[in-house]
Amino acid sequence: PSALAAGRAISIIVPFYKNAELAGPLIKSLLACREELSELNCTVTLINDSPGDAALATALEEGIRSFPADLPCEIRTNDDNWGFLRSANWACRKAVARGADVLLLNSDTLLYPGAVREMQRVANLDPMIGFISPRSNNATICTFPQQNRYADLSPAQFNEIFQQVSSYLPEFHYVPTCVGFCLYINHFILSEVGFFDEVYGKGFSEENDLIMRANRFGYRAVL
Repeated sequence: PSALAAGRAISIIVPFYKNAELAGPLIKSLLACREELSELNCTVTLINDSPGDAALATALEEGIRSFPADLPCEIRTNDDNWGFLRSANWACRKAVARGADVLLLNSDTLLYPGAVREMQRVANLDPMIGFISPRSNNATICTFPQQNRYADLSPAQFNEIFQQVSSYLPEFHYVPTCVGFCLYINHFILSEVGFFDEVYGKGFSEENDLIMRANRFGYRAVL
């Protein structure tokens, strides 16, 4: 990859709707990765899509106070319930304007150190890789190991097992679609192909639609 591509900024976008109890763990996981995120020139946008939820507003405001100056974080509070897609598209348009890649997270996602760096590295291995999802303990086709006996483990326990077996996996493999719980999108997808189609309303299968549209131009999705 070119030096420009390798050094591209990353906009981390997290839409929230109610469920104030999810804010603390997610923010804590971001802060656990603060050095990595700072080195990768990341910014964080937390979107409050339930403006009447006082508990969520408080949780987000308390969380943002923990962010250091080298990891900029902002809260966007919608006037009313926009839904996941409109909220995500608003933030994606800002990312395109600054020439940044996007990392879209669900509010119940927990990041682990090294994950964002690895996703960016894989994104830059091939100019036709447009979408990347990481492995997870609970994300349908991203779940690994898949065996049921691992299903009740904590995320930390699951990650420990994954670290033991991950060296047996290829760096990445191509898949028909990624999973929106944690979706890295190269900036050229959004600038050339477009954004999520808001016909999907509050959100479901919108990532499949965007990836299939990008497939028509030759762009691929990987795990």
